[in-house]
Amino acid sequence: MRVRKVRGLLAAGVIAAAVLAATPPAAYAATAVNEDFEDSVANGFSVATGAYSIVTDGTKVYRTTSATARAVVGDPASTNTEVQASVKVASWSAATGLTAGIMTRYTDANNYYLYVWEDGALMIKKKVAGVLTTLATTPYTLTLGTTYTFKGKVDGSALTLWIDGVQQLSTTTTGLTSGRVGLVSFNGDVRYDNVVANDVVSAGAVDTFGIKKLNASVGKEWFSGWGAGLGRTYTTTSNFAVDPELAFDNGDQTAEIYGGSGTRSGQMKLFGDYPRVYVRKNTSFSRPPGISAADKWNNVEITFYAYSTGDSGVGWAGLEAVAKTNHWPDNWQCTTGGYGARMLFDGRVDFEKELYHTPNVNFQAGSISNYWSAAEGSVGGKLPLNRWIGFKFVARNIDAGNDGNYANDTQVRLELYKEMSIGNVTNPAPPADGGNWQLVTSYTDTGNLSSGTPCTHTTSSDDDPYGAASKAFTWPNYSVYLRTDGLSSSIPQYYKWFSVREVAPIPAP
Repeated sequence: MRVRKVRGLLAAGVIAAAVLAATPPAAYAATAVNEDFEDSVANGFSVATGAYSIVTDGTKVYRTTSATARAVVGDPASTNTEVQASVKVASWSAATGLTAGIMTRYTDANNYYLYVWEDGALMIKKKVAGVLTTLATTPYTLTLGTTYTFKGKVDGSALTLWIDGVQQLSTTTTGLTSGRVGLVSFNGDVRYDNVVANDVVSAGAVDTFGIKKLNASVGKEWFSGWGAGLGRTYTTTSNFAVDPELAFDNGDQTAEIYGGSGTRSGQMKLFGDYPRVYVRKNTSFSRPPGISAADKWNNVEITFYAYSTGDSGVGWAGLEAVAKTNHWPDNWQCTTGGYGARMLFDGRVDFEKELYHTPNVNFQAGSISNYWSAAEGSVGGKLPLNRWIGFKFVARNIDAGNDGNYANDTQVRLELYKEMSIGNVTNPAPPADGGNWQLVTSYTDTGNLSSGTPCTHTTSSDDDPYGAASKAFTWPNYSVYLRTDGLSSSIPQYYKWFSVREVAPIPAP
């Protein structure tokens, strides 16, 4: 697996393109780690104390034999995080001071939280200003040569430790507010594998479907109405009287909405050569289309759950939501610009910024290849099939001057989240507590995702108030849409709980 490492693979027909690493400004914390060391590289890790090497122990593992060893990864600005790792102690090199485990909120060797086995007991400890304090402890037998799954979580002042999926300790404390996650051991030959870490989304409000909101709504909201009425099927026309603002007029698809009854009530079945499912106020092909400022989208949180039954084999297909776009017909130059968040069938996760479509000019950023794990149902790192994947795409301006005026903004923050708790239930209930949403990847467009010939306005400059579509897309737009490609009726996708909500921009530092 990769830790926020770039892989560039562009769609066919790209004329100008670039791929940029996911390196957000420190002010916008983002820890997203999924590392199994199989490429013989500890991607993103920094050794703080001691020495580590990658060796083979059945699979590739991250090994240390140092008397004092710490390795850290993730964003130092992250506040609430969880980290999980497979931990095996091969041997000890001392009689006491035997320690192995993980860390959160690591700032330096004198400031961090520990979730460890130490001298016959599990412990949650903190080290603040060089002073080590035990916060919670319980006796526990650790057997040499046996692999244990350690998981530690810090959420506000609450700290929790699990071993092999069973909660062992919890406590509260203060003293540290942010930092990286990491691995820690003393006096042992300790091997680590399958390190996964994410920012924690704290418990909060849920939407009308019972799905957790990562950001509060501040304006327009749209929720799919697929659980109401009779079943209906759309191809290339829409029916706003039944499904308001749900548009199918610019794609090639069959969309079967099941309505309020049956084993898939509340779901949409989707397949076709190039399905496109839009949320926009009208289906007009006029330029401009007559959509008022109040009915446009700008800073958005897009949410849905999707269930893929097969891989279409199309290199740019999978699950994708597109925001900050006026996309309608592909040949409308500036209007096709926008940001897509993608979970592709081949295992890549990334963002794609399209400047215009004919000729095709786009850029990828925040890319991670072979992202998915076997525990999530993946085969070879590819997108898991035959299970529900929660998908959230948050695209927000960074509010320059904190004045609420998008015309002054020059940066857009992109975040992609997943939620995997539902599994392969045919027609699931909403996840407990709105879901356990985890950050997958993130990126901040500062205007650097641009090059080539600027797009040419055709009839209306309404689609881009700044002129050439070569800057961060900070202005309101007509559309949000979902897309995929190459699905037949034998390998459809199912969608549920689709929503779009206008949220606030991010305050500038």
